[in-house]
Amino acid sequence: MKIAQIYVNQLNINLDRAFDYLVPESLHNTISAGDRVMVPFGFGNKKIDGVVYKITDFTDYPTAGLKNISGIIENYPKMTENQLKVCKWMQEKYHCFFMDGVNSYMPSNLLIKSAKDSEGKRIFYISDSIKREKVYRLTDQDKNLEACLSRLKKNASSQHKIIKALHSGPLSYKELKERALYNKPSLDALIGIGMIMEEMMEESEQTDDALQGTFPKIKLNAMQKTEFDKYQKSEHDTFLLHGVTGSGKTEIYLQMMEEMIKEGRSCLYLVPEIALTPQTIGRIKGRFNDKVAVIHSRIKDSQRFVHYMDIYDNKTKIVIGARSGIFSPFKDLGLIIIDEEHENTYKSGSRPRYDTIETARYLKSLYGAKLVLGSATPSVISYHKALNGEYQLLHLPERINAYPLPEVEVVDMRNEMRNGNRSFLSKGLFLEMKEKLRKKEQIILFLNKRGFYSYVFCRDCGYAVKCPKCDVAMTYHSTGNRLECHYCGHVEKVERICPSCGSSKIKYSGTGTERIENSLVKYFPDVKILRMDTDTMKKKDSFENTLNAFSKGEADILIGTQMVTKGFDFDNVTLVGVLLADLTLNFPDYRASERTFQLITQVAGRAGRGDKEGKVFIQTYDPDHYVIRHAKTHDYIGFYREEIKYREERDYPPFTQLLYIGFSGEDLNQVTEDCRKYYDKLLLNLESNGFSDYKKDIYQPSLSSVSRINNKHRWYILIKTEHIEDISGMIRQMSYSNEIKNMGSAIIIDLNPNTLL
Repeated sequence: MKIAQIYVNQLNINLDRAFDYLVPESLHNTISAGDRVMVPFGFGNKKIDGVVYKITDFTDYPTAGLKNISGIIENYPKMTENQLKVCKWMQEKYHCFFMDGVNSYMPSNLLIKSAKDSEGKRIFYISDSIKREKVYRLTDQDKNLEACLSRLKKNASSQHKIIKALHSGPLSYKELKERALYNKPSLDALIGIGMIMEEMMEESEQTDDALQGTFPKIKLNAMQKTEFDKYQKSEHDTFLLHGVTGSGKTEIYLQMMEEMIKEGRSCLYLVPEIALTPQTIGRIKGRFNDKVAVIHSRIKDSQRFVHYMDIYDNKTKIVIGARSGIFSPFKDLGLIIIDEEHENTYKSGSRPRYDTIETARYLKSLYGAKLVLGSATPSVISYHKALNGEYQLLHLPERINAYPLPEVEVVDMRNEMRNGNRSFLSKGLFLEMKEKLRKKEQIILFLNKRGFYSYVFCRDCGYAVKCPKCDVAMTYHSTGNRLECHYCGHVEKVERICPSCGSSKIKYSGTGTERIENSLVKYFPDVKILRMDTDTMKKKDSFENTLNAFSKGEADILIGTQMVTKGFDFDNVTLVGVLLADLTLNFPDYRASERTFQLITQVAGRAGRGDKEGKVFIQTYDPDHYVIRHAKTHDYIGFYREEIKYREERDYPPFTQLLYIGFSGEDLNQVTEDCRKYYDKLLLNLESNGFSDYKKDIYQPSLSSVSRINNKHRWYILIKTEHIEDISGMIRQMSYSNEIKNMGSAIIIDLNPNTLL
């Protein structure tokens, strides 16, 4: 007799366990752990899918009440033993459901159907709904762009735009329309002269948005070769590659991948942002001329499924992706590269709230793989592990070709104000911008605040316009003349009269990227300006199109939020301005100093990457802060020494770990009561489990800094401890108790969260 332990596909705390089912004799020789099956579930025996976690043979087992498995879903991708281990590990470590892990692996578009075979037996299978749509492609796709454009009249501007867009690959009608390129007369004319053809294409066949061209292997310089040799000879399996911006980390990554592919093993290359994948895909395809699987949340479901199956069937050896790429179905994973490892996007903010680096470390142990973390500004935690010998440290302290790091000038904005300058631009930065623009060189301005004004208030009574659903001020956007909440997305019109006192003295205050852009147009009326923030990057290809335009010199100034700090190479950027560096420095978070240093250093690294020397202006109201002092000299190690001392004195990570337990609901009294009850039960459980000494690690229940979001009131408990395994395990047991499950508040548990707000 065979008994199967099955997790059913229901995300519910009451169902987050394996249920026992009888395996019909007809399936004895075919079923195994990892199979997707259909089972009858509940009082109504509704058919539901699930995953076989374990199969056990019994000669004597109380089978009363056990139901039979209905059948195996025949063409559903089978989960590997390692995938099942990861799901169980995540369930325990990150306080998620087992099926959260399963659904992170499995493609989301798989429709389960049933039918009867020729013998009348019920079978189950998946129907992959791959769509076909009309696309437009260049007839002479291989010809260079200039040759294609030479066939057109010079004044046929719409036709020129269409040809330029299609030269990088076929586009659908929808994509042409999104890019404002769908001009039917122009398309018809191009089809008529045979330059463009229409065809029906499966979504999965359409090319990834990757930069075209080759990326030949480059001989490593002496500094690169020394570190690469260390990697090859080291007995470590985890490495931190600390290389200044422009030091040639990418070439080392590619040569690491080349060596692993020669061994016949797969490579995973992760980047922090979806928008960075086109550049990465282009480089890897240009180097290896090999099929690359791309895994991130924006690719079409059908394309994701095809890539998934290619990885599953071991047809591709290279996987590129954002955070979710970690859940690819590897069979022989040999190398994981996590580029820009310091970025907070590697930590998931929604269930399952996993940390990509910790998950990669677990995968590494399962597959016997190597893990390489890389950054110009490593996280304090990673650098601490490297110094303590847990990771092997590789160091590239200089840029390739001996290009100097940009000169950095710190501007005390208090002096600017004393001298009568109330502009967002210091005098020095303004004059430098004029000079760079005269030389036809490009500029990046960084401000980590979007919108036009930060808030709107009444000068008579002090009333500030707050979101009706959240405990935060609304941000003014001139586009649409609206106020918007950046937490819940609530939008409302701008009132000219104060709703509190009736005064007309409404004042707009603060500065955002939209306002900066508006002012720059006045200062430099003949200059082309691009803006990159959440508001301007909403369309699918906005990010790529903006970067391509700036790269081609179609704009002089790029202004944006942290999007502009990422690892882009623009040879003609010679000036970077960091506006209001204190915005992130004064954020209520223990990592505020670390994040500010990283942002400043990363965006400063965009300057002077070509033959021309770069310059950086950091505008601040606190020029003596150690973050600013060390950013001025590109001194990561100096920053780390001061930061790690601060962390150790206050028992912050890496010396402890944090566990956040959040409570939310529409009834403030209920949320408050539930949080306090949970706290009391937690202390009692610590005592009864022999962990009384850990009580000091549990902080009192607190009202969240942002006490209400989208009409949900918020309280939390913070745990800061060196004993995370003991406390976390006990909390997991508590989560299954009726007292906790029946609380009226929604409860989230987040290990080492990105923010406590």
